[in-house]
Amino acid sequence: MKSYFLKVFVSVGIVVFLANRIGWGDLALVWKSVRVGSLVAAVLASFFFYFFSSLILKIIFSAHGLKLNIRSIFLINVRSMFYSLLVPGDLASVTSRFHHFNKKIRFSSNQSVAPQIMSSMLCDRLFNLGALMLWFMPLLIVAPLQGVGSGYQKVGALVGILFFIFLILALKLPLPIFLSIIPRSFTRVRHFFSEAIESFQGMPVSLVMGTVGLYFAYHMLFFWTVDVLLVKSVGWTIPWLELASIIFLVRFIRFIPISIGGIGLREGIYPLLLAGYGLSLEQTVFFGFLGSFLVIVSGLVGGILEAYVWFGEHH
Repeated sequence: MKSYFLKVFVSVGIVVFLANRIGWGDLALVWKSVRVGSLVAAVLASFFFYFFSSLILKIIFSAHGLKLNIRSIFLINVRSMFYSLLVPGDLASVTSRFHHFNKKIRFSSNQSVAPQIMSSMLCDRLFNLGALMLWFMPLLIVAPLQGVGSGYQKVGALVGILFFIFLILALKLPLPIFLSIIPRSFTRVRHFFSEAIESFQGMPVSLVMGTVGLYFAYHMLFFWTVDVLLVKSVGWTIPWLELASIIFLVRFIRFIPISIGGIGLREGIYPLLLAGYGLSLEQTVFFGFLGSFLVIVSGLVGGILEAYVWFGEHH
């Protein structure tokens, strides 16, 4: 946990360092040049993709024998974004989602479903990452990143291929052997993870491939709506393939939960990757801030929904 918060401190430090080096006044000038219409459209579109991902999670829940409607999943996902603003990284939002899902489903089914929910959320994360790999790997070959050795990019593509193969094979591998890592005295923990692994391996391969396909479409549509709208809001003219390579790389790295909703990590990487495209440091850092702006708006909306639900339950 200490190392986790150390990484968060470093991520936030990157933001402060870049902002001070550029100057808050220069960032304010860049903000004034933003096309507000495109930015508002990107914010609205991002909520559509919360619904899209909720639909995919609904399919995964059903495969685990869990019953929860899309509306409830969507509202829980948005409400949980609020906690990513309060506590660094994905830790709080993921914990909140797990708690709300467990409370909602357990209330309706009157039985313990925590292992199935954990397995469902893990599958959702893995399938999302697998689909992102399917985008990222070809882009490294078709539109390699400038300033990065092609050898490293080919190695990255190979790692992605191996990960996707492992994802499919994991459905048949004897994963319970990993339970030997957990001491036998932790009986409840071992039983919990045993049930979660059993739920994961009970998913048909066809369902896994279908879910990965939906996330593949999700990433494609997200790029051509939200990401492109953000790019248009700052008036850039970077070739789309090269822009996609950069954005998908940052999105892949952000799967590592070491920052506050991506703040710090995103702003630190974009200036490095966009340095060869004739853009100023102010523009590249600000583009990262726009992505974080979407997270902050989602968190504020989630906070309003969370407060509304809380007052409804207690009054």
